[in-house]
Amino acid sequence: MKSRLWLPLGRRPHPAPQDERQVLINELFELRTLIPNARSMELSELRDHVQKIRHQTKARAELESKLFVPTSTRPLAEVAGALREFVQWRRRKQGKPNPWPRGQKRRAGAVSGPTGVEPWSR
Repeated sequence: MKSRLWLPLGRRPHPAPQDERQVLINELFELRTLIPNARSMELSELRDHVQKIRHQTKARAELESKLFVPTSTRPLAEVAGALREFVQWRRRKQGKPNPWPRGQKRRAGAVSGPTGVEPWSR
């Protein structure tokens, strides 16, 4: 896999391009890619590189959009309830006490979390 050199944000190398080479170099800048010796490269070769990089950028954007699609459309409360049920089932199977006993209220002043002791373990 080829590494990419990220260009700094700012103005394009040719603010007012006067020929096709300068237009292609500006497009490379917008695609955030640097090709060494692009100014002295043959024009057809530079066109091919820009077209290839355009295609790669488009394919990468499509792949990223597919990767970050949420896998579940269920409400968060339903997912949390299912996870809680699974943990209770696993603890019952292992013979450990239930961390969420039903009907038991927390005592006033009880501290929970990493610094304190859970009220049901007292």
